[in-house]
This record gives sequence, structure tokens and C-alpha cells, in this order.
Amino acid sequence: MADTHLTIMIGDTPSTKHYKIENGVATSGKVKTSYYHDSATVRIENLCDLYERLAFVRQDPNAFIIRAAGIHDAQRRVLRRLSEPENFKEEATAWVCLDFDKYEVPPSIERTSQDAIEYLIETILPTPFRNVSYIYQWSSSAGLEYNGVPVKPGTNVHLFFYLDRALLNTELKSWFHKQIEEGFDPSTFNSVLPIFVGNHIVKDDAIVDIIPDEEKFGI
Repeated sequence: MADTHLTIMIGDTPSTKHYKIENGVATSGKVKTSYYHDSATVRIENLCDLYERLAFVRQDPNAFIIRAAGIHDAQRRVLRRLSEPENFKEEATAWVCLDFDKYEVPPSIERTSQDAIEYLIETILPTPFRNVSYIYQWSSSAGLEYNGVPVKPGTNVHLFFYLDRALLNTELKSWFHKQIEEGFDPSTFNSVLPIFVGNHIVKDDAIVDIIPDEEKFGI
């Protein structure tokens, strides 16, 4: 496997999701990011490298990742732009993040379980993604419930895989065209769109989280 890049973005405000109760219903607001960010583009060689970097990013509520590479390896107070001023460039990566949002699993499978993840891999992803290692990161809403009802229905999880060669966003969209046509979210196949990997939330005390913190992220 070839080495590849990972770009870490750190702003001056938290990229935190807020959950509250309005009219007896649990709702969430959009995640807001800083206007300017510091960025670091680092090299990784395998899935374990990626896991260690993501674990580091998860500790900082102001941090997230993007697929683009920085024009410079380290940059101070830059905008997430590919155009003027050009701070980032599209570059193929060997890692891919797949975003599963509101995917339904059979009633016999707990929606926040490893069995649910394996079900999604087996039934939705192309054959090369089966029986291989991956990183999972449950979304911030994945285990939240209010009065026993999920704040967000279905299974909600990010899955990270390390490919045997680097691919551009256009290549990923082409590879997953069937899944995208069926409703799969291709937003992570974007150069400068934030990919949030942390579990930084502010929630009403009436909203409970059924996934223990130590099970939110793993490999």
C-alpha cells in the first residue's frame, strides 16, 4: 500500500453539535466551523496510522479533517479554498470515509451495534470492502434517545477504509455511482468539506446516550 496524505484543520471555535428539546421533540442545530483555520497535512502509510491520527483529532473539539492537501504542509489562519486565495489542492488519497446516514437495518439487529455495521458493509458496499479491516466512528447523534425514541432514526456511522491505491473524488463518485443513485451520501467525496470525527456535543439532560464513550470509535 502506498502512503497518502491526511489534512487536519483546527479552528478557534468548537465544531460542536447542539441537541435540545423543542415542543416535546429532540432537535439538533447545524455544526458551525471557524472562518479561519490552521492546517497540517501529514503523511500516513496504513489504516493504523489513520486510526492514530483520527484519535488525536477526536480529542480537540475545534478540529476536523478534509480530503484536500494543503499548498504548504503547515498553514496558519487560512480559508478552506481551492480557488483564490488557493490554500488547498485536490490530491488523491488512499483513505476513504463512507458516511451512512439514517440507514435502516433489520429489526433483529441493534442499530448501534457492530452487527449493524457489518450488515451495511455486506448489503450496500462494493465487494472489495467485505472481510477487510476498517475504522468505525459513530456519529454524534447515533446513540441519542429522548423518551426511548432515537433522536435520529436508523444507523448513523462513519466507516474509514484504506485502499490499495489513492483515488480522486471523481473516481470515488464513479465507483459508488450505484450506491449514490440509491441514496448514499457522497458528501465525504469532496476536497474541502469538513469531515467531523469527534463526538463533541452539547445536549439537554433529558436526552440520553446509549453508546458508551469507549465504544464511539474503534478499529
